[in-house]
Amino acid sequence: MNSKFPIFVKKLDCLNFTDYYGLNSPGLTCYLNSVLQVLFMTVDFREAIERSCSDDPTPIDLHLRRLFEDLSKSTTKTHSVIEKLGITDVYEQRDAAEYFEKILHLTSPGASKIFKGELNHITRCLHCKKSNDSRSFFWMLPLVVEASDHHAYSVKQGLKTFFKRETVSEDNRMYCHQCNQKREAEITCEMTRNPKILTLLLKRFRFDYKQKCFVKLHCEVEAPQTLKFETCIYDLYALVNHYGNLTGGHYTAEIKSFETGEWYNFNDDVVNMHKPLFGKNNTFRSRSAYLLMYKQRRTCSESSDEDKLEAQCAHSDVAAEGRSCPVKVWSPQGHLKTIPVRANATVQELEERAAMELPEIQGQSVQVTSNGQTLEKSKQLFQCVLPSDTIQLVLKVRGG
Repeated sequence: MNSKFPIFVKKLDCLNFTDYYGLNSPGLTCYLNSVLQVLFMTVDFREAIERSCSDDPTPIDLHLRRLFEDLSKSTTKTHSVIEKLGITDVYEQRDAAEYFEKILHLTSPGASKIFKGELNHITRCLHCKKSNDSRSFFWMLPLVVEASDHHAYSVKQGLKTFFKRETVSEDNRMYCHQCNQKREAEITCEMTRNPKILTLLLKRFRFDYKQKCFVKLHCEVEAPQTLKFETCIYDLYALVNHYGNLTGGHYTAEIKSFETGEWYNFNDDVVNMHKPLFGKNNTFRSRSAYLLMYKQRRTCSESSDEDKLEAQCAHSDVAAEGRSCPVKVWSPQGHLKTIPVRANATVQELEERAAMELPEIQGQSVQVTSNGQTLEKSKQLFQCVLPSDTIQLVLKVRGG
């Protein structure tokens, strides 16, 4: 055997081959690279972007789809996404959490729903016992980190604090419309819609009265591998790290692949395999973790009903935002066409729009059907079908 062969093998073993590629972006856009890698490695989101066929130029889906396609093959540049996000100064350091939310706001509801949850804040007057509900959507839950020299901040305890029942009294009393005056009240918060991906934002800053400014907290944070809620269980699969202070620093991401089961470190254009985060106690500690992403475990029996509910919620989002909704329509000749319609469009409006989009049915009398059922012209389309349903146009037969 050649005497140099063992040396060659040893050097080859030292090379770090990975299954994924980095992002070669201009300037100081590590904040964007880290969240884009999380979105790419979130298979449900990536597949939803790949399926997206919206003709609406407003969402960022098309730019993400092209980026993801390129990123699956080689190291990729992010110029198109940067332009879509309106980033003009690539040397200005920005917040990864801010741009994570901005991307999801610009993404079509069918894809962004994966990260979207709902909270219900219940305010109960302690005098008249009347309760008021206030529901709101969220992309991430903010946890206020409390620094300590003696122990690590517990993410589990932070979540308990977030959902802890609170009583307001004295100067903090709330106005009660029933009593027509300020009263002591009890406030509770509950999660009424669990997102597929639960994102936790660790608010690592506090106001320093000596320096008269906000400072970053570099304290140790303890995060569990698994989070258990009443209705579901989540497993940590990604985190975004921040190194530095509030005025500058560097972002990286550590992500567990759903495809290989391995952990990877994403540092701009460099991707390395990473040792597993968790030891025997199923927790890990970090002084740099900023965003934590947990994926919900889901059983097959839950999937069908959840998908229908999420499709309805996605359509509600479209209606609330005043955007068009893409509908898949089969023509009588067997051609599939995606037609954008108003969220509150009637069946007749779809017929008229289809006649404009499909030359082969112009001048013809058609019926709109779904699952073999004819839809009434006067009814709102999405009261009859889900946005994910495929619609069939059928030529009317004229009788003598």
